[in-house]
Amino acid sequence: MISSQNELLAPHLHPRVFWWIFGITCALKATLAATVPITGDEAYFALWGMYPDIGYYDHPPMVGWWLWCMLLGGNSTFLVRLPAMLVPLAAALLVRGVLRRIDAGKADLVATIFLLTPFNALGVITTTDTPLVFFSALSAVFAYQAYLRGRWWCALLAGLFLGCAFLSKYFAVLLGIGYAVLFLGTGGIRRGSGTVLLILLGALPAIAVNIVWNYQQGWTNIMFNVFNRHGGAGFSLVNPLTFLLMTAFWLGPGILFGLFKARTSLRHGYAARLQAATADGTIVFFAAALVPAAIFFLLSWVKSVGFHWLMSYFPLFLPVLFALLDVPQLRRMLKPTAWFSGVLGAVTLVTVQLPLEWFRSVNSYESVVLAAKPEVVLESLRPWLGDHVLATTSYAKSSVLEFMTGGRVPVLGRGSFNGRHDDVLTDFRELDGRDILLLDTRERRVAVGAAWFADSELRTIEAGGGRFVVLIGRGFRYDAYRRDVLQRIADDFYQIPPFLAGMMRSSFFLERYDLTPRGRDQ
Repeated sequence: MISSQNELLAPHLHPRVFWWIFGITCALKATLAATVPITGDEAYFALWGMYPDIGYYDHPPMVGWWLWCMLLGGNSTFLVRLPAMLVPLAAALLVRGVLRRIDAGKADLVATIFLLTPFNALGVITTTDTPLVFFSALSAVFAYQAYLRGRWWCALLAGLFLGCAFLSKYFAVLLGIGYAVLFLGTGGIRRGSGTVLLILLGALPAIAVNIVWNYQQGWTNIMFNVFNRHGGAGFSLVNPLTFLLMTAFWLGPGILFGLFKARTSLRHGYAARLQAATADGTIVFFAAALVPAAIFFLLSWVKSVGFHWLMSYFPLFLPVLFALLDVPQLRRMLKPTAWFSGVLGAVTLVTVQLPLEWFRSVNSYESVVLAAKPEVVLESLRPWLGDHVLATTSYAKSSVLEFMTGGRVPVLGRGSFNGRHDDVLTDFRELDGRDILLLDTRERRVAVGAAWFADSELRTIEAGGGRFVVLIGRGFRYDAYRRDVLQRIADDFYQIPPFLAGMMRSSFFLERYDLTPRGRDQ
């Protein structure tokens, strides 16, 4: 016991403490992964794993490839979350390995702080950011080696893994911008451009895969990420504040308080610390972490920044803390960070154990029921399931039900601007004349579907204490659906600009249904 206390009170943490915290956070993450109900986004990405492809409607394919591997073991929520559980730990080990060559004890201290942050301790939800975190960290480690040792193959590998990050999410471009700023700034245009070109060369195969798929599919990734999702963009003072609050949450009050306490030494010693970071190579991580963060902050003035966007580069902040702060300053961050994540984790674990009925006052209670007890909802639909195609009006609901049943659950109706991979998976021509059971939680959403069937009736069912509405549709009328819904989808989401239309092979959606988008004013 005395030995353990001495290890905790030593100027540097004993490596054994790092591994203790590593094990504790692993246990917490595993418990959360096993008990928190699956989210609509997770189920949606799991569908990508069920139907592997080299591209998907709204994002590049990497998370789908990862989940394809996971689902070889069965349709398990825990397996879907396994990448999210392991990736932050792997990223921490990668960056810790780099920093231990500079100062082993300080590296263990910084890595332990990272393990205790909400980002790691509570991070169990698999998204497109999950592989992005891993490949960004791996790319940055090789960029560090290229910077420090000038080895061409390290720059090439940094580019290769940057390409893998690009196939995870387009935000990887920001990491590439960080590299360009670093190498062109420190090596000059003549010397630094060689490294930048090698990184770009390494990333080219992944970029080519993405371009080929988009060329064949009507540039759907570009349409979604550049045009369809930014209709509400505009100057805002709220969004930058929200961005700062989100950043504060992921860092936790321990790190924020530590940085505040160290503000004087940071202000007076910043130049010397930056010079040291340039000498030991950690300047690479300054560029890799802070350049994307700065771009996100600037973007937040005109666009709402997603709660998870900054997570992509969070492990890369470790070397920044390592370079800027002394050991005593870092040690002050340990306990408050541990308490913050511990309390959040305990609250989450207690919440998911509460009876489902306690949440009846929540507006989206039926969605909670569907995520927590989909089998109860399916059981209530059993009288019709044998003769009817099950469908919903929501991508999230369809994804959860399809993940649980393993059978197709298409989306009927316009749907939202994102989650539209169902446009690829469902061919409504094949449903012509079929009987369909359309499920939702609001009557008005399913009532409009009556026009798409030769005959229909509305029913209300109770499941898990929630109220669901079903439209029992007989004789699906494809022609009416094409006129009322598919044409509207083409108008809203497949208005391909002329400069892209001239550089594509086909648009799967427009050609499948023989549609031409109408102008916005029609």
